Amino acid sequence: MLKVGLRKEMKWVVKAEHLASALGSGLVEVLATPVLVGFCEECARLMVEPLLSTGQKTLGTHIDLYHLAATPVGMRVNVGTLFRILHEYSEMILVVR
Repeated sequence: MLKVGLRKEMKWVVKAEHLASALGSGLVEVLATPVLVGFCEECARLMVEPLLSTGQKTLGTHIDLYHLAATPVGMRVNVGTLFRILHEYSEMILVVR
């Protein structure tokens, strides 16, 4: 069962295949923003998926992301998720460090 306050943290090390230059999303050799979004989505999914009833799935409908620092190969990326309820909707808040 999903509970308010549920949290999960995951860590990745930036690899060559995660770079903007490798994905064509930029020309620099730093973590691509689309990859960062994928990391966030994976962390959120893995947090709630084991708690869903059979046949239930999650669906992202909005993301608001500030990618504030260039992250080169070899650096660690920590993604933390927090589950909370907003009005009558379930909402996952992603905090990325």
